[in-house]
Amino acid sequence: MEFTPKRRLMAAMRGERTDRVPFSPFLAYYFDFLPEDVRRKGELEYLEAMGADPLLRGSVQAFNVHSKNFEYTEQINGNTKQVNLSRNNRNLILEYTYTETSRSWFLSRHPVSNLDEIHLLLEYYQDLQVCPAI
Repeated sequence: MEFTPKRRLMAAMRGERTDRVPFSPFLAYYFDFLPEDVRRKGELEYLEAMGADPLLRGSVQAFNVHSKNFEYTEQINGNTKQVNLSRNNRNLILEYTYTETSRSWFLSRHPVSNLDEIHLLLEYYQDLQVCPAI
């Protein structure tokens, strides 16, 4: 049997024999600092060029999360992103700061600062629906 990267990874996870040990490096943050011409081609091409068995993680999700009763709004201003979760004129505000060095958004303002906001956050979590997105 000829092994494709997917078949090799799946067989190894099941404990079956493969033609070689699967190799699938996790390139989080590393890939972001490669030269622009390499990044432009994409992570998948980079993995394939090195002979890896691509297993993309992090940005790919097998589910979506939705809220039935909360409104979600997002506003970006420079390197600051504000997320507002609102229901019945009650708000939870999250603030994120983008850093160029890591090319990531980091939570810089937590939505809970008092007991009422804790209860509202609990309502939000209880309202969430998780839907498959495979």
